[in-house]
Amino acid sequence: MGKDRGLLALYHPDQGTPVLADVVFVHGLFGDRCQTWTKNLGRRKEPPDKGTQSLSKLNKVHPSPWKKTFIGRSELDNHGTPHTTPRRIQDEQNENGTKPVSNVFWPRDLLPLVFPGFRIFTWGYDVDIDHVFSGASTATVFQHAGNLLSDVADVRTAKEAESRPLIFIAHSLGGIVVKDAINQSFDAQTHLKSIAPATFGVCFLGTPHRGASTVALGETIYRISTLWGKSPNLRVLQALKYDAETLDRVQHGFKTMLFKSRCRIKVRSFRETEKTHGITIVDRFSAIIDDPMGIVSDIHGDHSNMTKFSNIEDPGFISLCGALRRWAEELSNTAGDDEQTVDLVKTNVLRGLENSQRRQRVDQVSTAYDGTFRWLFAPDVEFQDWLCAAQQNKLPIFWIQGKPGSGKSTLMKYALGHQRTRELLERAAPGPWTIVSYFFHERGSRIQKSTDGLLQELLYSLLHANGDLIQFVIPAWMRKFSHQKHVMRYPSYSADTMEQLVASIKSDRNIRNALFRSETWSIKSLQHALVAITRQTEVALNVLIFVDALDEHDGNHRDLIKFIRHAFTPTEVAAINVKMCFASRPESVYHSAFEEFPGLVIHQHTREDIQRYVREQINSATLGGK
Repeated sequence: MGKDRGLLALYHPDQGTPVLADVVFVHGLFGDRCQTWTKNLGRRKEPPDKGTQSLSKLNKVHPSPWKKTFIGRSELDNHGTPHTTPRRIQDEQNENGTKPVSNVFWPRDLLPLVFPGFRIFTWGYDVDIDHVFSGASTATVFQHAGNLLSDVADVRTAKEAESRPLIFIAHSLGGIVVKDAINQSFDAQTHLKSIAPATFGVCFLGTPHRGASTVALGETIYRISTLWGKSPNLRVLQALKYDAETLDRVQHGFKTMLFKSRCRIKVRSFRETEKTHGITIVDRFSAIIDDPMGIVSDIHGDHSNMTKFSNIEDPGFISLCGALRRWAEELSNTAGDDEQTVDLVKTNVLRGLENSQRRQRVDQVSTAYDGTFRWLFAPDVEFQDWLCAAQQNKLPIFWIQGKPGSGKSTLMKYALGHQRTRELLERAAPGPWTIVSYFFHERGSRIQKSTDGLLQELLYSLLHANGDLIQFVIPAWMRKFSHQKHVMRYPSYSADTMEQLVASIKSDRNIRNALFRSETWSIKSLQHALVAITRQTEVALNVLIFVDALDEHDGNHRDLIKFIRHAFTPTEVAAINVKMCFASRPESVYHSAFEEFPGLVIHQHTREDIQRYVREQINSATLGGK
């Protein structure tokens, strides 16, 4: 058995071939990073004119972008990356008719034929039975898992590799090491936390997943030890029975993560069909992981030989590749093209802001009585001059004030829907105008009277009016996840532009899954998004905003006014042109904030409207009584 330890690079896609995923092989107890996966073909006597049938199949051109077929150890460059042109199988015969055949190390010699986009590694570690489960030794399952985690993270330091999908293929108790490595990554607060969310799938070959907990694992280890001619220390086996910190933690921790974590890791289990010297090492029950999404298949062979394939037509190799091919197709489909991904981002940003309750109040407000409020557009009222005024370097606010029940909300609804409003706006700035409204309602739901309700409506309306604005709110959209534990595990959540976000989504399905879950926008993230829109200099937009019943806002009025000033005061280079019309009771906080701006006192203009309404109601009642 070889003594090689650590990670060994076997294959890297040719230049120009995109790397679809990293694949890492992990052997089991008494295994070896190379020999566990090597089929010993030996030397066979054959007629000089025929050749070895299985090797001739290997040397056929496989329908793949990568057309080199070879057996033999690849040479590594100075960076630990294998060249893609290792020694080919020699077809020439010896004089005695014996064909010199190398052993088939299939992760290097066969797998790249089918998956030229996989970057392939194998990992080795010390698996002495008297050390691996001993709490006093550094060679415990936990330590091995930590070493695996660290070694894999070290070869994925490049930005494009850190979030690249990762696939583990583990044999026997190597599957326990892989599980624990993913568990440790899931709980890590260092750079090691990137491994768990990047793990796309795990293929377990003859791994004991379940049974009578640690008792079943102890029996499995005993069988493997006996098979290898070992005499395991009875004290160690006894400790296995009760060592919840190592074995139970791994088994139950991985199961819990599969069900509760945000990263949905795909699992495929393979079980042996033949006994080894009359002993079934991992029985059918133990080989099935306790996961409703897990799939189990048979590989014909005993516990040791189920990991050894001689050619691409080996049934076991075909079965394993079937699982990997489905994953590869899903990875390719998940990537998609940039345009589709951008559309997906836009859809989900808007979906996260949509809430029909915010617009219910304006529908409940009474429509203006016929013939009333016409004075709003009269020359002696400042409203039409304010609408026509061009952009200035001051906050363009118009304040409508009035006592309770004076008709402020009805007037706001009248101005909001009147065609004259749009006509006057076009004098201020040509081109289409987006009109946005939010009516506070103190007897409504929280979203109808809160700061975040107002900010959500403003942001939603602006983004809905012009989807190109979404690119400027990406940092804020990412920030809304910052308090979420599952997001903090993913280092790729650092996108500041749409391009960076698209690249992250295409390279890491976990980002797609997590970002497109329903998460509430915080007030700070909403504020950052609105400021980003009003400060951007690329996308032009004309906006008129109506906000009614400011006094019914249930938050801090001064803080809200302070933010409005900060966000909407125009700058010389801003591309957005904003006008804001507010209505409220004449309270001191609003007098202090808005007295410098144009406005009107509603009850100073409604005397004739009230007389008109009363007169027509009387006439209607009189006519109805005749």
